[in-house]
Amino acid sequence: MTRKALTKRFYGLLKETNRQEYKETLVAAYSSKQSASVKDLSDAELQSLVDFLSVGSTKTPILRDESSDRMRKKVIAICASTFGMVKNGKSDMERINAFIIEKGYLKKSLNDYEQSELPTLISQMEKIQDWKTNKNSSELKKSEE
Repeated sequence: MTRKALTKRFYGLLKETNRQEYKETLVAAYSSKQSASVKDLSDAELQSLVDFLSVGSTKTPILRDESSDRMRKKVIAICASTFGMVKNGKSDMERINAFIIEKGYLKKSLNDYEQSELPTLISQMEKIQDWKTNKNSSELKKSEE
């Protein structure tokens, strides 16, 4: 399939699976450059993303350990950096899992999230991170006044 056809298929599958709002998160999860732009994906990365969305459109499970791993690591990084869930210089997985079980949209452990569920969890964590960052920024401005 040509690059143009892959890109067209990607956008078609996004619409078919109702994941348009997660485009940037999905692309970043599959991008080695952590870019949110489809243009920055390699052909192989774009093909992998199209394969993932194709599975989502038919609701058939598929194992993609590497991309799921990358998405889980992103959730861990957000929790560690935003909420200080670090112990002895490493991510505190006990606290992170407790947080994901309590606040995650499916209320289950991080490793129990399926590949198709992880982009939504990442989006949720990014929204919480943005809210917390904006809240801290507002508090800092008030204290400077």
